[in-house]
Amino acid sequence: MNYNSNNRKILIAVTFRDFIDDENEIIQREFLKSIKNKSYTNYLLIVTIFNEKNVENVINEYDLNVKYVYDDTDIRHSFSRVIKNTFHEIKLHENIFLYTNADIVLENNFFEEVVNNFFIGCGGTSIPQQYYMNYEDYLNNIKYDKIKKVKINSDYAIDPNIYVPDVVFVDADYYLDNNNQIWWENNEIIGAWPGMAQSLMIALHSKNLINLYFKSKIKSIENIKDHNNNNNLSTKSSKRELDTAKNKLTVFDYAKHIGVDRKFYNPKRSFVSQKFRQHNYYKIRGNMIQKIKYYFYMKFYYYFPRGISLFSIIMKRLIKKLSG
Repeated sequence: MNYNSNNRKILIAVTFRDFIDDENEIIQREFLKSIKNKSYTNYLLIVTIFNEKNVENVINEYDLNVKYVYDDTDIRHSFSRVIKNTFHEIKLHENIFLYTNADIVLENNFFEEVVNNFFIGCGGTSIPQQYYMNYEDYLNNIKYDKIKKVKINSDYAIDPNIYVPDVVFVDADYYLDNNNQIWWENNEIIGAWPGMAQSLMIALHSKNLINLYFKSKIKSIENIKDHNNNNNLSTKSSKRELDTAKNKLTVFDYAKHIGVDRKFYNPKRSFVSQKFRQHNYYKIRGNMIQKIKYYFYMKFYYYFPRGISLFSIIMKRLIKKLSG
């Protein structure tokens, strides 16, 4: 397999929250700075705007390579539209598609490492991500396990059974397939969706996924989820659960459509969690010592997911095998 260090343009699919002089704005500006400071500049930031405030005005301050796509509906956010709004920019054998959230900070060499390690038909990410509970912690490099709400000193404390990558890339040629474009045109993912969507609907187009953790890292800063008060919180929570359940079926339908092995999203097909299985499919790039470290990191969480005892895991797997 030949590595391809060509000059492919990276098409970055992203949307933003309002820019209203709050902590979310500060975090999103860090994302924009990280794009501005990239050592590799052959990219296009494709920004879908769903009536958010001041997006274009703020982004224009950074003199980026950017295209704006305005959604003319009342939809507040659509994952599927952020994806398909890139399709008109894709040219055969010329692009890498990259999806990211706007509460992410990419190291300066991230695009360069994506291109340097890219080969035709591949996809990838950089995991484990580094998580920060707020902007101040990011500035002070205080990392967290955001599920357990505890500080951590090492990225190896991040459990691959729980987390999913927020940033993924793939050969953009997959989206030139007419059947894929028809599917995206006829299906919509609005509101809440499962975090596995990034891998199942983007990266896992490829059977050759790479992990650039030792090449360049991704930092995620927790944003403020809702500026509104907590009135009708139970109603909002119920709607989100309904959105997630509906969208999960849509995500799984697309995974079937592109031929993703069901072991990546069907718990009955695997002894390990779907998230762990997806993480393990990204093959680490690095020197021998780094690969050995990563191997033991993954082995640890294979045997000790979420702190469960080894004996408990073995018994559950044995029961599942005997009953299946």
